[in-house]
Amino acid sequence: MGISVINKTFDEIIKIASEKTVNFVINNILREEKYMLRREKRRPWAMKTRRPFRGYIDKVEMTFEDKLKLAEEVAEKIELPLKKSKNGRPHFTI
Repeated sequence: MGISVINKTFDEIIKIASEKTVNFVINNILREEKYMLRREKRRPWAMKTRRPFRGYIDKVEMTFEDKLKLAEEVAEKIELPLKKSKNGRPHFTI
């Protein structure tokens, strides 16, 4: 960090910072809306997967048991059979 001389008042600095912040937020919103117009495969990763659940999964602190129970309930609702796959490395047994 270097020493610099600032030729602006505190109010001018606050005004510039607030304008830059507003522009930053507006540009982010415009970019996200532009990405939402793309086909799902062409959207950025965060827009496809995390975005629909933002605000729900970010605020809730869940334990592993709660997450497992929720996953089992979802699997039952969409009627997917939970079975072991024969692919992959075999489990290590003693």
